[in-house]
Amino acid sequence: MTDIPNQTKWVKVFQNLATDLKAEVALAALSEIIAKQDTPGNLKALVTLAGLQGIIPNPINATRIDCSIVNVSNTTTTIYEVPAGKKLFIHSSWATVENGSASLNGVILKVTDSVGTEIFRLLYVATGVSQGNGLSNQYHPALEVPAGYLVRMTSPAASIYGHGGFSGWLESV
Repeated sequence: MTDIPNQTKWVKVFQNLATDLKAEVALAALSEIIAKQDTPGNLKALVTLAGLQGIIPNPINATRIDCSIVNVSNTTTTIYEVPAGKKLFIHSSWATVENGSASLNGVILKVTDSVGTEIFRLLYVATGVSQGNGLSNQYHPALEVPAGYLVRMTSPAASIYGHGGFSGWLESV
């Protein structure tokens, strides 16, 4: 082992740096955790990981949402409607399709406005002859859906059964 000269001098420098550093950190957990230390010259770093409008939900001002639906067939079905005064953030979605006929088709998991106009698709899952298929997706950053909009699933035929859902959270606007 090689001896490092003035090693005790470096230990003192690191100890001083540790006591002079100030950082405030709020973590997304069941309760906020804040750590503080002083910094020379009133310099400070502020890192907030919670409630950043779609980045990471803060349990204090966000409500987790997990919705799913099974056996959508030959129709468009609403899975979830975003309530007034809220904004939905979708961070993941999934869909599967079962096809009992000899046709190529699929199901669509989408977001629409209140009158049914498609705003964007979360997933389109196609199936082949008498087969099933499934997909999932994660969104980084989370997708924003305003109040009054709907998350819906569409199946184009009676012989095509769609199953799907999403996970996310609601924040007040």
